[in-house]
Amino acid sequence: MAIIRLTPELFREFDILVRTEAGCVLSVFDWTDQKSFASFSYQAEGVYKNSDVREGPGCYCEVPFIKLPNQIDTDRFVRESGREMDYGAVPKDCIYRFLIFHEIGHALYGYCNLPFAENLRRHDVETQVRLSNLFHAANELRADRYAWNRLFPGRPFPNRPDQEEILKKNNLLSEISTPIRSFDEIWKFMDSHKEWFPSEPKKVDPISINPKEMVPISHIKEGIPWAV
Repeated sequence: MAIIRLTPELFREFDILVRTEAGCVLSVFDWTDQKSFASFSYQAEGVYKNSDVREGPGCYCEVPFIKLPNQIDTDRFVRESGREMDYGAVPKDCIYRFLIFHEIGHALYGYCNLPFAENLRRHDVETQVRLSNLFHAANELRADRYAWNRLFPGRPFPNRPDQEEILKKNNLLSEISTPIRSFDEIWKFMDSHKEWFPSEPKKVDPISINPKEMVPISHIKEGIPWAV
């Protein structure tokens, strides 16, 4: 088992990146607390506007978060995270950066959730489940490609040969009458619903890169859970 850890230096580098490129704040979680390797919170969470001022009106607000684990089992990353992409193609020393770019991709291109949700209400439950699976899968595929292209522009995308097994492994083959059977089906879904998958990134308002400003409340109250 090979372990890589998030260092304070990497945290600072990535925090500046997500603040300037995605208008988000970076938050660290203990790897034992969540099953995901990283996440983007579409629902904003609390930060102190200035970490030196923690009481009084207006001392905090809410912004979107990108969340990273304090450490990663690289073998598990390759084994469990793959979709159509061969995650083994990501060098170990680039895994954290890949995850950051993946979540930035969600922040920049996954902003059509409301129009999709409004459309979803018009359908029966089985269709809602199917459309939700396709929508989620499509956004993950797009975020993978965004991250790969940011890391290795111009390099061919590394597809896995065992894609049907990967579909099953990631529970995309749901227990409904019309399950997702191939990644081609997901791409056709995107082509048929371009209104839900914007080609242009969301306009971002950068957040201050001052390390004392816009600090996650949990980082102040509980500290950043660095891996040891």
